[in-house]
Amino acid sequence: MSNFQKMNAYVFIPLFNLPSLFMCDPLYENMTHIAYAKHHFFYVVLWSISCALTLFISTRQFMHLLEYKKKSTDILLLLVCTLMIISVCIPYDNHSLTWLDKLHVRLAMIATIGYILLFFYLLVKNYYLHYSIIAPMFRYYCMMITCLSILFLVLGSVSLLVEISFVMGMSILLYEGNKKAAHIYAAKS
Repeated sequence: MSNFQKMNAYVFIPLFNLPSLFMCDPLYENMTHIAYAKHHFFYVVLWSISCALTLFISTRQFMHLLEYKKKSTDILLLLVCTLMIISVCIPYDNHSLTWLDKLHVRLAMIATIGYILLFFYLLVKNYYLHYSIIAPMFRYYCMMITCLSILFLVLGSVSLLVEISFVMGMSILLYEGNKKAAHIYAAKS
């Protein structure tokens, strides 16, 4: 694993996400609020690109290290990561609830839930084939998704805290999983 990947997971992603905590109420507002109500659209677009690229590249690397080569999974991963960026770019006005607002919310939901299910599928599909790598990742992933789901249910919406916790948690999980997989396969060679 390169130092850049470690820096991305532990430094760049947190540094890019944590300032948003000071731009709004992290328990009741989200990145969409920062983009459209606080007028930081370009920050949020850059945020979505950095998050989607991190998820896409790290997940692809994870699939490559596990020697998981299904074209349909690659296409689905590309689709959900692209939808993450597109959904942010669609204008949202909380007061009007037009078809654009609904499209914004639905695309964001499809992209996020699609990624969550896709990654869960990858973990389950490879659980017994790569047990020493997947088992700890699976526990961490399930715990993270459960905690974020509970937070979502308690708050009643997707808050900034949920958004940035998911991205930071996944970047660390993917880095550590990729590092362990690379180490195991290097030892076998």
